[in-house]
Amino acid sequence: MSWQDLDTDDEQAKTAIEAKKQASRDLAQLCHRVFSTSDGEQFLAHLSQRFIYDNDIDLTHPNYQAASAYHNGERGVVKYIHHLMLRSQQL
Repeated sequence: MSWQDLDTDDEQAKTAIEAKKQASRDLAQLCHRVFSTSDGEQFLAHLSQRFIYDNDIDLTHPNYQAASAYHNGERGVVKYIHHLMLRSQQL
């Protein structure tokens, strides 16, 4: 492989970047459509309560670090949904 093999067509790169941006916008708008309904708002509130606010770990847990990492992953998913909702409002 040479440096010439790594060179990309600028137009091709721009097209790929724009496609990724559009896919991101589409996902944010989809998330908004799903979670902006009455049922969606209730479900998102449930997810937030369950996986963000009520997701504490007992400090005496035998494997505290692994449990903490697992619960942090759960929180991350719900926070990502909230992030998409905020992003959809900015579009």
